[in-house]
Amino acid sequence: MISGTNDSGLINLAIPFSQLDSLRLSAYLLFRLFKSEYSDRMNEVIERIEKNKTYLMVSSPFFLVNDDKSGPQYYLPVNFGFFSYYQEKFRDENGEIPNKEIKKIRYFPILQEKFYNSGFIRELVTNEKLRFEYGPFFRVKNLINRNNFKSERVYTIENYYVNPFRFIIETNDVVLEEMLKKVMFNQNDSTHFLGKRISIGFGKVKFRHDYRLLMEMRKLGKNIVRKVEKDVPYYLFNRLPITGKIANIIDAEKSSYELVKISGYFVEDKTLIGRNMICFREGSILVFKEDIELENGIYKLRKIEHHKDYFLPYTPFLIKMGV
Repeated sequence: MISGTNDSGLINLAIPFSQLDSLRLSAYLLFRLFKSEYSDRMNEVIERIEKNKTYLMVSSPFFLVNDDKSGPQYYLPVNFGFFSYYQEKFRDENGEIPNKEIKKIRYFPILQEKFYNSGFIRELVTNEKLRFEYGPFFRVKNLINRNNFKSERVYTIENYYVNPFRFIIETNDVVLEEMLKKVMFNQNDSTHFLGKRISIGFGKVKFRHDYRLLMEMRKLGKNIVRKVEKDVPYYLFNRLPITGKIANIIDAEKSSYELVKISGYFVEDKTLIGRNMICFREGSILVFKEDIELENGIYKLRKIEHHKDYFLPYTPFLIKMGV
């Protein structure tokens, strides 16, 4: 698990935190590798990923709350589909589901099943300590008049403060793992920039190792899986593009999910075209039609045709849930 933090305890971004999803984090990691001293080894890594010999899975961000009594609690991204699947666990004393409160919740401690009740839902909504995203706020961009030295407002910039966040990187490739460690955690160059307007200090983040969530998951028997079983619910930890292959293996009627549209570029007959990408949103519950071992999906552009290399692998990042 990777911890994103900075010295002040808050991260200043120029994009909503909800836009910092698994696909953007994956793209950033690969961008740093392509630009690093290991760029000559990227073809080797790409070939292994394309042949499905290895994988690079990146989760969407989530939060950690350190509680003095119960210890660390991890709040993972959820959407209404998650609560819809487990709705029977959230009925109140009158047998009603608190849908109004549920719609306000974006992060939930899914590993703590004892919390699956309507009382905890209401606590999440009202507890100020569990507001994981701050903002937006506005910063005025000023210009100093050199004649009278007065400050003139030029325009305003919308910004966001967020808590330090976590995300998980999972791979089975020793070469790729070593490259990621050296590039992302080099003590002399550990600062990274996520988002826009980095020239004026936005999006500055440091990545640090943190293994606590993975240890907690293993204790609870909720491991990250590559092989899935038919008719079993799986929690989706990343933003998953809905390709024909993905649509064919997921039982949509038994799953509960939300969809999100992302703008992107794809290759069609060696031509770069604009296209919208529809994804399952992280926090969805997916059920599969058959027992199957999942394979990598890949978006790829080549430098010889598009003036740069662009390579984005994705694999369903899943945790097996209780029925």
